[in-house]
Amino acid sequence: YVTFNGIDLLDPVTNTTATTQMEWGYALLKNSGTDGCQNVTISNCVITLQRIYANSTGIYVANHLTTSTNAVTVTNITGANSNNKFYGNTIKNVNTGISITGFADVPPYTYYDQNNDIGGSGLTTGNTINDYGGVAATTAYGVNVISQNGCNISFNTISNFANGGIASLSTLYGIAHRTSVNSNSTINNNTISLSQANNASIVYNINSAINGTGTLNVNNNIFQNSTVTSGATGAFYCINVSGATAVSTFSNNQFINCPSLATTGNVCFIYTPVATPNITVNGNTVNNVSKTSAGGTFYGYYYSGSPTGGSEMVYGNTVSNVTITGATVFYGFYDASSSTTQNKSNYNNSVYSITGGSGNVYGIYTGSGNTTNIYNNTVNTISTGNGGTSGGILYGYWISTGGVNVTFYSNTAYGITNANSGNVYVVYTAGGTLVNVYKNTLYNIAETNASAIILGIYTSAGTTINIYNNFISDLRATTSTSLNAVTGIYLTAGTNVGV
Repeated sequence: YVTFNGIDLLDPVTNTTATTQMEWGYALLKNSGTDGCQNVTISNCVITLQRIYANSTGIYVANHLTTSTNAVTVTNITGANSNNKFYGNTIKNVNTGISITGFADVPPYTYYDQNNDIGGSGLTTGNTINDYGGVAATTAYGVNVISQNGCNISFNTISNFANGGIASLSTLYGIAHRTSVNSNSTINNNTISLSQANNASIVYNINSAINGTGTLNVNNNIFQNSTVTSGATGAFYCINVSGATAVSTFSNNQFINCPSLATTGNVCFIYTPVATPNITVNGNTVNNVSKTSAGGTFYGYYYSGSPTGGSEMVYGNTVSNVTITGATVFYGFYDASSSTTQNKSNYNNSVYSITGGSGNVYGIYTGSGNTTNIYNNTVNTISTGNGGTSGGILYGYWISTGGVNVTFYSNTAYGITNANSGNVYVVYTAGGTLVNVYKNTLYNIAETNASAIILGIYTSAGTTINIYNNFISDLRATTSTSLNAVTGIYLTAGTNVGV
């Protein structure tokens, strides 16, 4: 048990020689594969290095000896770097804030580092990491951990540009929990603000690559005041998940106050293209976000995994006050899963005050499932044509291609105006078996392009579809040159369709 408390470290700017500049502020290394650093606390320290040196890391924990950077083979749990705590530190002018690399173990992964804690359980124990990165062709991290189980990364404030930093010149991470199999990870209550310069590199505010039988919790994080410089082409992710766990929870995260994300690439709030069987997404918020360069797609929530069994719960989320421009596609919620064994519930979500461009706009898009319930959602106050008009189609709700037992009820859509030449489909049912659409309220829908039409409820495929007790009113296409400019319910295909 060793504690370093309030001991500040400084590599002065006068140290301009690469061979004498500091690689690490604090380093926790190993004596052998059976003797790692455990129960060490580093707290209340100010660590200032030089971010222009690509190897500079504020707190460095690694699986090697003091005499060599070659990886050690761990043969006992005593050889892991475990139960270490990093609380209340300020780390600045570095390329990486905190880095923890464990032993790349094999099943059953017993010799991963265990229970390292970056930030503790409250605001007073969180770390501040700013002014990091900025070296061309060099990936920068606020926090980077790998081969960890039970790691907690919480209550940290992370910004690469604050306190004298610059926009990133390469791939940028706020928090990364990289490859860790059958591990549990907690990433909660962090505040992250990132800035990317004019380049093709990707921004990851939070990235998780853990996979296997473990649990991922990403809750109560705030992504705010981030910028991307005009001319950039890389994607911008708030939460990116590249590994499937047994259970994942994303609750009460906020993507707010980012009016200048000028990339032509994708912008994604919660992005989970993996087959996690049990996933909960609730209470998350997008507000006051603008993708100011045309191209790519904006996703509030993205899920495309196709697991066997489990349940996907998406409820109580809000995507609002989002502006995109030109040939950019928009999805408030996008579930493209092709699983027919996972149950899905999508309810009490809101998509509103959306300014679309010339590309397609989808309020809520729900894919296949076993039993799928979609109810009490609201899509309203959506317009298109920002940055020019084209053939973009506007969908309020897009439902299933192969779902079984799909129930769509008590949803609302209103205040929608489409300026593009693509049609407006307020509710589009694309297939499924035993689909029930009832008690939905659709009104005040307008199309201002002469080439387009409005369809209240549209059915393109499916078996045993029942459409009843819906309220459809005030559909307007006053400039349309089409013979059937407005249709309340349009049945184009399907078997055993009842209205």
